[in-house]
Amino acid sequence: MGDHGQVFWSERKARWYNRALKGSDFPEKVLQVMKPYLADCRSALDIGAGCGALTLPLARELQKVTALEPSPGMLKVLQEEAEDQGLKNIEVIQAPFGKVELAPHDLVLVAHVPGLWEEPERVIEELERLAMRWTFLVQAVGPQQDKFFFRELYPLVLGRGYSPKPDYLPTYVALHSMGIYASISIVEYDFDQPFESLEEAVDFWKEYLQLETHEYDGLLHRFLSERLFLRPGGLIHRLHKRSAVIYWASRDRTQREPWHRIDSGLFLW
Repeated sequence: MGDHGQVFWSERKARWYNRALKGSDFPEKVLQVMKPYLADCRSALDIGAGCGALTLPLARELQKVTALEPSPGMLKVLQEEAEDQGLKNIEVIQAPFGKVELAPHDLVLVAHVPGLWEEPERVIEELERLAMRWTFLVQAVGPQQDKFFFRELYPLVLGRGYSPKPDYLPTYVALHSMGIYASISIVEYDFDQPFESLEEAVDFWKEYLQLETHEYDGLLHRFLSERLFLRPGGLIHRLHKRSAVIYWASRDRTQREPWHRIDSGLFLW
């Protein structure tokens, strides 16, 4: 359960991601699935919270949300957004999953954190320990998804084929083998990436392809100019995605109650 996210998500990438998130209906679509199960929840733990795609809307629904995220760039953006939105019930913890002790929460969420799932049974056992009422996973649908033209660009730029990432099915099989018969909702949403200029788009793809020289700038310029769309104030990469929201009730619903009341009426750890 390493700290890959800390290395991958520079602050620049985090801000690009957050710019796309602001125009996306991804949080709304996932919260539509989750909302019926929030009534008996006061706390949530968002593992791999990123820049707060789901942390922030959950904080508007619940009394407390803990955001676990290894990337300082992502957490900086999350904290800025929480302050802008006046949300004061979010605790942030900068650490990879498995490297810090976490308290149980009513609801545990893991959304689009592919690096966790090399040992799914081990992860699921830990999630079961942490989730007092509900566990929610959000994972990609379709292993052939290619959101940034990598299937075309890897051979052209890196000289090798692109290996697609696994989707939700191995996780669901692991759950089934452990006797957890989870529900699944497939959600569709847009996650378009806007750019102020073609030069910024080239920088974006160079960052994701880990290109540190200008050797392929001309190739990327030509390639992207044929695939990106004009928008007011710049360009946009149109991206329509599908994700599986997998969820199940805790199998150990004994009254493990980590909350206590204080005089103000708030619930704190």
